[in-house]
Amino acid sequence: PGGGKMCILLYAPAECGGETPCVYFLHGGGFVFNAAPHHFALARELSRALGVRVALPDYRLAPRHTFPAAHEDALTGYRWLLENAAALRIDPARIAAAGDSAGGNLAAALCLMAREQNLPMPCAQMLLYPVLDARMNTESYRQFTDTPMCNTRDMGKYFAMYAPGPSAAPREWLSPAESASLQGMPRAYIETAEFDCLRDEGAAYAERLLREGVACEYHPIKNAMHGYDIAVNSEFLKSVMAYRIEFLRRVFTGK
Repeated sequence: PGGGKMCILLYAPAECGGETPCVYFLHGGGFVFNAAPHHFALARELSRALGVRVALPDYRLAPRHTFPAAHEDALTGYRWLLENAAALRIDPARIAAAGDSAGGNLAAALCLMAREQNLPMPCAQMLLYPVLDARMNTESYRQFTDTPMCNTRDMGKYFAMYAPGPSAAPREWLSPAESASLQGMPRAYIETAEFDCLRDEGAAYAERLLREGVACEYHPIKNAMHGYDIAVNSEFLKSVMAYRIEFLRRVFTGK
């Protein structure tokens, strides 16, 4: 991308010689930060529990690289998986897009980009406390101005760094909630955290997907703040992981 190279880390389950589905996981971090230890832990757990490959692209970050750099990289990585599926022993018809926070934005936008460019659609989208609406005008944005991990002030800074000015790229990439239509999107799984400025846009996106005929499983996680995946060894996260694994299992087995 941009004349450079992009690394993609690929996890494969132990003793797996044949073709498997793949989770294409786009890490969060406000479009600014690299993947954190809990992102790798989540990828390993999904690979182990589901017996699938999990790909983590190392996309370009702001403020050095502004919108749409991360989105272009997300699309480039997805194209690469499709084009090299046989060599990677990935079933190209069973690639699920997933991501947390800003990565959830990239996963949702990837589905919009695939539709726009007539690419094979990811078989599902799993959006974990995702960034979906750059207008920042929901009730939860007004409510959670100083919560830990991510809040209204943080999001303002992240958007200012990643999208500091006008762009020729479609607005819906940065703000999927502003897409004119969500028809044709793949089945979805959306989680939101109770004490998170992004809560209401995730709930609204889930409602809109259902309204436009897209299957969507919505999990509002109670008593949680943004980024709760950081508690990697908690009993709380184990129960949440069970929801995710069950959804992806159904997706990959066609149920």
